[in-house]
Amino acid sequence: MSHKVFISHASSDKGIADKVCRKLENQRIPCWIAPRDIRPGTEYAAAIIEAIDTCSVFVLIFSKHADNSNQVKREVNQCVDKEKILLTFRVEDFEMSDTMQYYLKNTHWRDGFEQPLDQQLGRLVDDVQHFIKKGSDVIDNGIPKLPPKPKLRKYLFILIICTCTVTLILLCLHFCWRRPAEKCDAFIGAAYWLNFIVYDPVNYDPYMNIMPSESSIRKDINILRTYDFDGLITMNCKGTLKHIARIAKEEGFNQVIVGIYDLRDEEELENAISVSNWADAYCVGSRGLNRFYSKSELKDAVKLLRRKTTCCISTTESIVDYLKNPDIISMIDFLFPDVSITDSCLTPEYVYDSTIKTAKYAAEKFQSFNKPIFLKMISFPSGGSGCFSDQKQKNFYYLMLEKAIERKDIPNYIIFTFMSAFDPVWKTDENFWPVYEKYTGLFTSDRQPKPAILEVQWRKKHH
Repeated sequence: MSHKVFISHASSDKGIADKVCRKLENQRIPCWIAPRDIRPGTEYAAAIIEAIDTCSVFVLIFSKHADNSNQVKREVNQCVDKEKILLTFRVEDFEMSDTMQYYLKNTHWRDGFEQPLDQQLGRLVDDVQHFIKKGSDVIDNGIPKLPPKPKLRKYLFILIICTCTVTLILLCLHFCWRRPAEKCDAFIGAAYWLNFIVYDPVNYDPYMNIMPSESSIRKDINILRTYDFDGLITMNCKGTLKHIARIAKEEGFNQVIVGIYDLRDEEELENAISVSNWADAYCVGSRGLNRFYSKSELKDAVKLLRRKTTCCISTTESIVDYLKNPDIISMIDFLFPDVSITDSCLTPEYVYDSTIKTAKYAAEKFQSFNKPIFLKMISFPSGGSGCFSDQKQKNFYYLMLEKAIERKDIPNYIIFTFMSAFDPVWKTDENFWPVYEKYTGLFTSDRQPKPAILEVQWRKKHH
């Protein structure tokens, strides 16, 4: 399913843009938003133009930052040129520039700075749904579509056939896709006791196609092992990144979850399969369902790995997307939801409390599937905003590692994993990342440990 909505925003407004995106996608309105939906290595301008050209509604998160952003102005210009429906969500009350006034004076508005925000977001969703429906109810000749006359008997027969078909498909998925329990026992059993960290190499830049050498990867891995990390999560298997699993095992890592970012890339899939002797599990795709690949493509990739390897398999999606696609849960061995909580100004206590609530929510919603849940992308930046610092990052990890372990309200099949090992310097504003994203590492980009490493007890079992 392609996206219906393009969300335009300044990088400083990513927090509110993400909230708008979640609100819309919770109502099953697929969105396109940068940087989430821009693949590393693609041309940004081309990706954005294509996304705008194929959307039904263009939602502008309008603030002073957006008013001053040349990138946002270019996106609005493309929207106007393509005669898209433009819906402006104002998050600040201010006098706009002449340029924006030229583009926006005759467009639809919704004020998001009026409280409560949730109520305004709800109205925004109603607006978007109205415009999508308005567009979909008109065919090329301008005549509204007329609903066909009901044929109750025919519909009842079709409903019965569809219900039986779906039931058979789910049964097949359950028995044919699931892995024998003993295949994953060793992986799951050890995972509870390991410190897992998401790892992108220091000398790596996916936007510039810069790949690290094996010696550079080994240096990174040795540093992580020095500070008691023994579970590694990679994000993709392109180029020299395929060597990470082997090097990690050679340097003493207990387990490696090998990430496959672009499951349409045959070379990356082949690389991942070639390291199966060192991989303990695979994560096939990362929040790309219906954006970067279809459900059938995901299932084909999982089927290929089942046939070629004996490793456990998962895929990363949001909790909401897992719940919308229970057949995906049936075909994987463990859940691996992205639970990152991002905004330009959050406290360690707030992010900790939100992570705990998310853990409890996931446990409740997925209990019937009887599968382990690895919570992915738990993080807190050390900079990039006045709200973030080394000390606050340290306080957050103290709560996660030394307080969460004492809680009795989180099931033992919930496993915390953290992001990231080193500051990813390629996550820049030019690449559509909020500035704080490049400070999520527990080590700096020159491999120096931060206080969150030096002053927090990482050797404790974190849950």
